[in-house]
Amino acid sequence: DGIRDYKVTGVQTCALPICAKPARSLAELSERCEALIPRFSALQGHGAGEAPRREQLRALQREARRPELQLALVGVGGSAPEPDGTLPERLAQALRCRHALRLQIGMPLGSRSQDWQWPEGPAAADALVFHLRTPLGAAELRWLEAIPAEQPVWLLVSLGAGADAESVRADLLQQWPAADADRLLLWDSEAQGLEQAMAPLATWLNQNGEALRARTARRRLEALHA
Repeated sequence: DGIRDYKVTGVQTCALPICAKPARSLAELSERCEALIPRFSALQGHGAGEAPRREQLRALQREARRPELQLALVGVGGSAPEPDGTLPERLAQALRCRHALRLQIGMPLGSRSQDWQWPEGPAAADALVFHLRTPLGAAELRWLEAIPAEQPVWLLVSLGAGADAESVRADLLQQWPAADADRLLLWDSEAQGLEQAMAPLATWLNQNGEALRARTARRRLEALHA
């Protein structure tokens, strides 16, 4: 019948019903989100926030129908990828796959943040490619920890001159144990080495493209009323 705060006796903190059965499709999930809007507005009083929530839901429904995969290449401060004229072309070449691909490039993350909230563009992407150099800085660790739940992330790690790839891999996994060892892209920072470094990601996009879009749409809809 609702959720009660265990610290406050007799006070109901949320009047929304709990639905244990997951939605079977995006359409069903979208309908549930639509039905919840008036209930959230009632909790806030006088229909507050209903129109913005409906517009946000409409935007997510349009987003779910996009035909292309979205990939965001991000980094912190000096590690942010440079949006030069050749980088999009080089990345598109390195990430050749059977799915249409839209790249977001050149969006540096701040070295400081009040809430470590990911910007809307990268948060909406089907996958993140986080460009890093080791050792990881405090800001990079904070942004990694704040990645939206269920959003896939690949780490593009630039190797310094003479660096041993396996040592860099081990150091990174020690600094951020949550990293997926299969999603580390070790790059020698040379243009000609980019395609080889990106090969595992290109294969993954080919194999999972259709499912990725569906997962992103579900993740974004579920976060609407979180």
